Amino acid sequence: MTDWHYSDNGGRFGPVSRDELISKFKSGAINSDTLVWTGSLGSTWRRFAEVDDLRDDGSPPPLPISEINSFWIWTLATVPAIGWAIEAVLTQSYGGVTTPAIFLAYAAANGVLAALDEKAVRASGRRKEATPFFGALLLAPLYIFIRNRRLRMKQYTMLAWVASVVFSIFASAGFTRPYLGLATPTCDSSLSVAQVKAIFPDIPLNLLKVGVKDVTNISTVSQSGKLTTCSASVLTNANATVGITYTIEERESDYYYLVSLE
Repeated sequence: MTDWHYSDNGGRFGPVSRDELISKFKSGAINSDTLVWTGSLGSTWRRFAEVDDLRDDGSPPPLPISEINSFWIWTLATVPAIGWAIEAVLTQSYGGVTTPAIFLAYAAANGVLAALDEKAVRASGRRKEATPFFGALLLAPLYIFIRNRRLRMKQYTMLAWVASVVFSIFASAGFTRPYLGLATPTCDSSLSVAQVKAIFPDIPLNLLKVGVKDVTNISTVSQSGKLTTCSASVLTNANATVGITYTIEERESDYYYLVSLE
């Protein structure tokens, strides 16, 4: 009986029989990428899937890892950055998006992308290495990490997810503020609030150049063509509440704000 050896977490195990080795593969104890060796292989360790003598059903070996469709896993890794961009479009155009809606959107995106990635892994012939996608609904990085470990791949997509999160945090904090809206900003959009806060200290009647803590009670007074008129209350740094009106005017591809006291 031929003796076989196999590797696991950097260790060498065996000897075991061919049938025992195949049994370990079928039970999931080892996978198609596990390195195995027997005397007939000389000095070379081979992947389980590459050894013809270990395939007793005549099925072809799994595709090489490099051939697995990686589109879905890379898209999943960039969801935080993509999500920030979509949030920016919605909040700058139409005002704030509720937290429950954001949470559900991220969970749905993570779950769908992970399910598609799991399907791609299974299609490559690696059913045992496929990672269930359910955990990605809440813990996308855990899915990415476990998936890469099972496939014995480097954690490049995990690093991409971390970079995507860091970018979205800095972007949300104001590191970058491009206008990503789809139309003229609404009165209560994040862009409009930011513009009011920036302009208010410099309006002529604000002689003390008082800054703004918050902008509340925002409402749309009128909208005609490319001109929108808004009203709001400003809480100043001096803890005084001041009524203001402001207009948003579209001129070609730019938006101009005019703020005045009521």
